Amino acid sequence: MSDLTVFAESLIGTVARAFYEDDAIFLIDVLLRDKFLRDDDMGPRLSLPAKQLRRTLQFLQEEHLVRFELVDDLSEGGSQTTKFWYIDYNHAVNTIRLRIFLLRQKLLQDEM
Repeated sequence: MSDLTVFAESLIGTVARAFYEDDAIFLIDVLLRDKFLRDDDMGPRLSLPAKQLRRTLQFLQEEHLVRFELVDDLSEGGSQTTKFWYIDYNHAVNTIRLRIFLLRQKLLQDEM
């Protein structure tokens, strides 16, 4: 793993612990450790009901911290498409940088 990936993982984990609720922190920790996961695999690991898991994943997607990719199992003999959730480090870090910039701008405006 490159040094930048380690720094990105550290930043995302720190931001999650500072600003988000426990369910979101657990999900981010699992995704940082395992990289790609199906939502059916995450539920039993975290002991979360499916509805709460989907709600938290949707929230993190709206916050631009996680993304999903649809994988077609039909080509491999499966019966459906599956969502694999992951953290796009580049996009998540850029989102955090934008939020810090906007926060600084607001603080500077409030000082004047």
